[in-house]
Amino acid sequence: MNLTETCESSCYNSNSNIRYEPCIWTRETCLSNINKKILSTNFPHGISDHGELILIGKTRSKLSSSNRITDQIGQVKKSLSKLEIVHSNKVYQLDSFVLLNFMNPLSYQWSNFDINFPSNALRIGYDTVSQSVLFLGRTIGKNVNLVGKISSSDYKLISSVKQEIKIFDSKFQVLCLRPSPEKLKILCRNLIRTFSKSNNLVIDKLKKSIKDPKLLEFIKYKNCLKSGQCLKRNECIQSANTKYRLFLDDIGNLKFIINEVDDYLFLYEKVECLWFNDLKLVVCFENKKSVNFLGSFSTNNAIYSDNSKLKLCNKGFLNLISSSDEFKIIIQLRYDLESYVNSKKPKYDFSYFYAPNEEYENISSCDENDDDDVESESNDESHSEESSKGDSDNESSTNTD
Repeated sequence: MNLTETCESSCYNSNSNIRYEPCIWTRETCLSNINKKILSTNFPHGISDHGELILIGKTRSKLSSSNRITDQIGQVKKSLSKLEIVHSNKVYQLDSFVLLNFMNPLSYQWSNFDINFPSNALRIGYDTVSQSVLFLGRTIGKNVNLVGKISSSDYKLISSVKQEIKIFDSKFQVLCLRPSPEKLKILCRNLIRTFSKSNNLVIDKLKKSIKDPKLLEFIKYKNCLKSGQCLKRNECIQSANTKYRLFLDDIGNLKFIINEVDDYLFLYEKVECLWFNDLKLVVCFENKKSVNFLGSFSTNNAIYSDNSKLKLCNKGFLNLISSSDEFKIIIQLRYDLESYVNSKKPKYDFSYFYAPNEEYENISSCDENDDDDVESESNDESHSEESSKGDSDNESSTNTD
């Protein structure tokens, strides 16, 4: 199986006591190598009128006059090996795509949607045209289950049958994550962090009590998010020099802390999470419908980059980085306005620009231990388990919101 992207499953539930298994995207070429039993258990699906499994596929494309590259979600039949999507009241068939699946078939479930949208629905993509989060749904039937996309703009299920568009207002199922209790080591880390004021300088003072350096690093806040990860409530990312912090507090206030004395910019309120997915940065609000699209790479490559990251660097820039892309996006949060600092009302102002790779280091500064930080983020589980065992752009485009 050719793995192209593993992303942290993301849904509208910021309860720190609950965890979800990650979902996986694999290239369409895997279809010829997977038997029907695996497809029917590990790949969420529907069933056609001929009894064939209808899998869930995804790609990026630019099919509208808006000139924006956006996520496209649709259905895939193994017999055709094509992704069928609905976009702008038309049905398209695409050759290059990735397929949704889970390592553990018990980590997802289909939940009925009648009145209230499920709180543990899986975020599957983002529509940059309608600026809405995309979910997955399927119809309810004895022998036929059509699958399609659900947009947070109207919560209708959109699918297709034989090039004909089908729209369902209610009485369908939504793909959801099955919650499980969070691991004890994560709960302990979250508890220790509540006394840290979201600052690694405070955590460093625990060296006398926490002798294991790996355990101390596990507790510390990281300086980046990897593709698919979310900044949830009571979490932050922090620059390596500890001067800058992007912090989401327990009531949903997103703040950018700009110095050691905790002066801040109040960016948004009622935020559920900051979602970094498929090279896009999106603010998701607690009312489920509202989102704010901050920045994205302009690429329609169906091979999603699993080495991309959102990094807070030592000069206060938020950097969207992908080694496979020619350009890197630099997002600058503006804090040069005195009336803006420590305001009690949210006021978001930012600019972003593209920097060629050869100019990137000069713009963003080279943080120490950059590779180590990313590596430690991916190895949190192993570090914690070991500890628990005892040893354990001159030419730049500027966009203002």
